[in-house]
Amino acid sequence: DLQMAAVAARFGEAAAAVAALVAGCDLLLFSGFRNRDSTLGPRVNRAVAAAIATGLLPRARLVESVLRVARMTGRLKG
Repeated sequence: DLQMAAVAARFGEAAAAVAALVAGCDLLLFSGFRNRDSTLGPRVNRAVAAAIATGLLPRARLVESVLRVARMTGRLKG
């Protein structure tokens, strides 16, 4: 959960999301347990878009994640 106190306090949610994607995570989890911030989605989207624009996060890296998640979803559906 990228909203857990240790992560959010040290990195911030948007930066933690980008770091997780760069590190190879395919899915991001924001539980909203402590912080039900309606601006979170747009802030994370902007941070990811900026990371792609600067080359920090290669677009191909996200395509890999999308494909892996789609394959797994297909397997789960039977």
